[in-house]
Amino acid sequence: MEEVSSPMGYFWGSRSPTQLRQIDVTVRSDGKLTIIECRLSRNRQNVKWIEELIGRCQSLGAQTVIAVASAGFTTGARKKAVRYGVLLRDLLQLSDEEIMSWGGQTALRLYYYRYTDVKLAIGFAQSVRSLDTATLSQELRSHDVLQSVFSAAAKQLDTLNLLAKNDTRTIRFGVLVRP
Repeated sequence: MEEVSSPMGYFWGSRSPTQLRQIDVTVRSDGKLTIIECRLSRNRQNVKWIEELIGRCQSLGAQTVIAVASAGFTTGARKKAVRYGVLLRDLLQLSDEEIMSWGGQTALRLYYYRYTDVKLAIGFAQSVRSLDTATLSQELRSHDVLQSVFSAAAKQLDTLNLLAKNDTRTIRFGVLVRP
């Protein structure tokens, strides 16, 4: 069984479970995780990016990391990648034959939930005498709790089996998240 995540997905690291990571593509097959990171740039990618990918691979417990760059890689990046087993793909040198040799075709069907009129109510276990709502709002925008809220909402919506029916109705619901 193979599971492919959508591009620009978020992933919880197995070795750092409290840190949410943005990964371009993840492939889980036979219990092994492969992460694929892509860079669209006019400049060749350097050793710093390869080191970041090595760290991400270790942090997430991935067995394989593939780096794809539109403009290729520096000599230092190539050497570091070979030393640590990072697979490099240079879009300038890829041929149609190589791409075809990567394996069978996979069909993906992407579904999404559209959230409108979202209201977030926050309760506190203890009394709060003064609360700067602008600061709270700004903090929530940059905190992982929002991703948790939307993940919990999607999980709850999945139980309704809406996607299997191509259902487009409006569903009102609530989720309780305790950060």
